[in-house]
Amino acid sequence: TRGVVGSELLAVGILDWIIVVRVQFERWRGIEPQFRRAFWIRAVVGQCATLPWIVAGAELLLTSGPAAAYWVVPAVTFSLIDALFGAWVLIIEINR
Repeated sequence: TRGVVGSELLAVGILDWIIVVRVQFERWRGIEPQFRRAFWIRAVVGQCATLPWIVAGAELLLTSGPAAAYWVVPAVTFSLIDALFGAWVLIIEINR
């Protein structure tokens, strides 16, 4: 049912957000000042990748309307952008 899917989206979104925030705080402590701007860009993209999942789950759970599907689009888009940032670092930046 829509309620089950909404609760699953909400639970997974919250768990994902907690993990992302924890990792970002741990990384923030070890970053030198000249690299903090690049970190903020990655942090914002990471938040934009996780928060729409929570909104989609809450929307589906509370209203059972089709508007929740519209929140999945930015969630997937920002998740792909975040994955591309990670791939760029692993493929290009480490080899320099």
